[in-house]
Amino acid sequence: MLAPHIACTEARLRAHPRVLCIQDTTELDYSTKKGIAGLGPLNDERRWGLYLHPTLAVTPDRVALGLLDLYSWARKPGSLGEDKDPKRPLECCFRP
Repeated sequence: MLAPHIACTEARLRAHPRVLCIQDTTELDYSTKKGIAGLGPLNDERRWGLYLHPTLAVTPDRVALGLLDLYSWARKPGSLGEDKDPKRPLECCFRP
């Protein structure tokens, strides 16, 4: 669904000599919405939802060019507090 938007963002960023790719993770808390499939614990087993990690391309003058990536996930129930895999890969979403 995002592929056309990401392609247009990539085209827009090529017109700029410098582009900042800003990432941040946010919680989507659906604790009060019972019965939604695919949710997992957030920072507490009583809070359920999803994590969303977008990569936003902006110019140094703060002109938003669009999204380059959007990753969402839910923790597995019962996995809160487990160590992360130290060998997990770090990936780049855009290569010029």
